[in-house]
Amino acid sequence: LALGTVFLFFGLGVRGRPLSEPVAAAALLAAAVLCLRTLRASDGLAAVCGVWRAPRLRWLVGGALVGGLLAAVWRFSDGKPALPPRLTAFAVVAALIGGAEEIVFRGFIQGRLQRLGPVAAIGVAACFHTLYKVALVVSPGPGEAFNVGMLALWTVAGGALFGAGRALSGSVWPCVAAHAVFDIVGYGDRLCAP
Repeated sequence: LALGTVFLFFGLGVRGRPLSEPVAAAALLAAAVLCLRTLRASDGLAAVCGVWRAPRLRWLVGGALVGGLLAAVWRFSDGKPALPPRLTAFAVVAALIGGAEEIVFRGFIQGRLQRLGPVAAIGVAACFHTLYKVALVVSPGPGEAFNVGMLALWTVAGGALFGAGRALSGSVWPCVAAHAVFDIVGYGDRLCAP
């Protein structure tokens, strides 16, 4: 819960608001401390990464396919071609951001909340991920427009879907594959983050 709250403050701190750089830096430092504390526990790495319950390759490929399909549908519904016409260097950054988000929200947060039961763990992780995403865009920059309601709806739905994938597979890695491919397809033709 503390990690989710820290990422909410990080999201609020990255958009050039007053004191945004110190807030973002303090939030990342707090997140690092919380993550290291979790990893030092006897079950830390297993709680974060999970323990595979099914054939790994099928889950990884399935995650990547789900991520790519969701991104193609999202692009198409936004009036863009379903697949990016070209990939820029930002595609690599986008994949790393998506993968890192999954390790934090489905790995650390959902993984540590498993003792509350799978539905509660998935729900809390999806809600914190959504709050973080909304915090990132709460004050768009010049020329940017976001439908915050749709962003929240799709982020919580995607978080629930990815969370279910983590619960069913037993591992965070199919979620990492799904989110990385989603961000490559969704944002891979951009020059920088939206």
